Amino acid sequence: MLYKPQCDGCNACQSSRIRLKDFKLSKSQKRILNKAKHLTFSIREADFNESDFSLYKKYIELRHSDGDMYPPDRQQYESFLCKNFGFNFFLEIKLEDQTIAINQFDSLSDGLSAVYTFFDPDYDYLSLGVISVLQLISISKQVGHPYLYLGYYIQNCSKMNYKSKYQPLELFINGNWKDFELN
Repeated sequence: MLYKPQCDGCNACQSSRIRLKDFKLSKSQKRILNKAKHLTFSIREADFNESDFSLYKKYIELRHSDGDMYPPDRQQYESFLCKNFGFNFFLEIKLEDQTIAINQFDSLSDGLSAVYTFFDPDYDYLSLGVISVLQLISISKQVGHPYLYLGYYIQNCSKMNYKSKYQPLELFINGNWKDFELN
């Protein structure tokens, strides 16, 4: 699924990316990484399996039952996250042998692009969304990418404005990438 918001008279959705050469972990992010030392990470093709879909269903049912992805169904899941175009992958996060989170991301010429993260809400205390982004930052830096793309930043949307916690953040405004800092 490829999309671009085109709302008449609205420009609230701004593409965002982290400039990796200047990224430094915050104290909070360091604490979260410390909690994650016992987790393992692997990358694999973005393909369908029943276990991943069960994790996705649990996440949507418990965290997003008020959204347009509810109720979760296999066709929607597959078209959204499992179409393999050759540049999309799953970052799998495991606790022991159990997958507790998946981040679907794309591999671009100048960076990785985080598409969607879902996780087991029973492990909310591990801040798996943050861990997922920090792991993608680490992978991007290791392969020499200058950016990690985070999708759309929407200032007045609590589900989308978390991206401001990753600095330096740039937003694509009027055809140009511009530095963004929270006031």
